[in-house]
Amino acid sequence: MIESKYLGNPTSSKGGGLRDLNNTIVDTGLRKGEQTWMLGLVGLPIVTGNGLTISVEGSTVTQAFNTNESTTLGLFATAIAAKDYVVSATVRSRRIEVVIQENKEILLEAQAVTGSPAGVTQLELEETNELTIVPGIVVVNSEDFEALRVEELTANDTILGYADLGSAEGDAVWRLKRVTKTGLVTKILYPVVSGKPSRSFDFSWTGRAGYTYA
Repeated sequence: MIESKYLGNPTSSKGGGLRDLNNTIVDTGLRKGEQTWMLGLVGLPIVTGNGLTISVEGSTVTQAFNTNESTTLGLFATAIAAKDYVVSATVRSRRIEVVIQENKEILLEAQAVTGSPAGVTQLELEETNELTIVPGIVVVNSEDFEALRVEELTANDTILGYADLGSAEGDAVWRLKRVTKTGLVTKILYPVVSGKPSRSFDFSWTGRAGYTYA
């Protein structure tokens, strides 16, 4: 999982955070789609003494003024298109549309018009199409963790409790599982909530006898 401006990694104040992690939607780090950027000149035409610059995934691209604005933009676009993961950089009037390799996300930044007079012409940058995040759901399987509490009611009836280390027995942060055996058949049962068995970490160990299991 990665840190995302859309979906943050889940956190917990209790040990390993099992209860907080369960069924949490997180950013898997996977992306799909096609990212596009648009560069555009705003203001007066660039002239001799001006230049264009931008950072493409940490690599600086620069182009000095050559003949006229149109030619300069064309050369600048060609240099951008030569960078890794850039599929194309197409000049559209005073703008350059940059298309990135499918399912790849890169950063364009630090764009500028260099030379004098400063500030008369600006190079603006906009991400016109972002990749779609592929989300994931964290499912905590209690069988992946050691039970912290085990009560053998009979030889054929056992209740197991799963929680973060250090959890208080009375706190509603436990997953409870009841294992019963009748003859050759073993049943795995969970506390019933709203008419359905629940594997959530929302039960207390001290209250285990008061739950209905199914």
